[in-house]
Amino acid sequence: MSVTLKLLGKARLKHEDEWLEPALGKPFCLLAYLAYNGSWLSREELAFIFWPDMDDGSARRNLRQLLNRAKRLPFSTGLELETTRLA
Repeated sequence: MSVTLKLLGKARLKHEDEWLEPALGKPFCLLAYLAYNGSWLSREELAFIFWPDMDDGSARRNLRQLLNRAKRLPFSTGLELETTRLA
């Protein structure tokens, strides 16, 4: 399945031949950042990007919760998870 992501102007993505304008919350931002990066990122790096002022344990817990919310989005089918990294 192919997803087209447009981030210039109003964020939009094409999923199953339909253009969507997703809510710009953290779940979408996480998926957009992963799509833009195009390779594996460590969980530590992502936790720091989203919660730079928190201790490591709290930031990792927040990342796990964010991943659970992101996985519920209909266009998250390309999300790949491993214990130490994701893409």
